[in-house]
Amino acid sequence: MAEPAHPVIAVKGLRKEYPTSSRGTVLALEDIDFDVAEGEFVALVGPSGCGKSTLLRIVAGLLPATSGQVRLRNVPVTGPRRDIGVVFQSPVLFPWRTVLENVLLPVDVQRLGRAKNRDRALELLAPEFREIIILRELQGLSYKEISDVAGVPVGTVMSRLSRARAHLQRALRKED
Repeated sequence: MAEPAHPVIAVKGLRKEYPTSSRGTVLALEDIDFDVAEGEFVALVGPSGCGKSTLLRIVAGLLPATSGQVRLRNVPVTGPRRDIGVVFQSPVLFPWRTVLENVLLPVDVQRLGRAKNRDRALELLAPEFREIIILRELQGLSYKEISDVAGVPVGTVMSRLSRARAHLQRALRKED
C-alpha cells in the first residue's frame, strides 16, 4: 500500500502575537490548522484586519510565527526561501529601478546574473510593455514613464510588473 502524500503546505497550531507598547500583546492569529494539496486552490476570505496578510507572510517565511509550524513540501518554513514568490496586494516596486530592473529583482537578490536572465524577464512582461522597453531600454524607463508611453494607469503597470517578477521567481525555482 502506498504511503499517503504529504500536503504541499501544512499549517499546524499557528499563532501570531504582536507586542505593543501600551496593551501588552495583540493576538492576530490563534490555533490555525490547514493543509493544501498539490493543485488545490485556496482562498482566504475575511474582513479587513482579521489576519489574512499576516498568515500569508508567515507561510511565505517573511514573518515569524509566535508558535506553531508551517511546512512546505514537508520542510519547515523558517524564513524567506528561494522557492516562494509573493505578489503583494499593493505592488512593491522600487521607483529608483527601471521597469526591467524591478522584474529582475529576484535575479539580483540571488546573484544569478542579469545578462543570463534578461530575455526571460522580457518574455514575462505584458506584450505592450515589452516592445516599449526593448525600443527605449537605454533611457532606463520607470514604471511611471511606461504608463505614460503605453497609455495605461500606473497601477496597471505596477501590478503587471509585480506579477512578472513573481513568474520570474517561479521560473528560477524550476531551474534549481
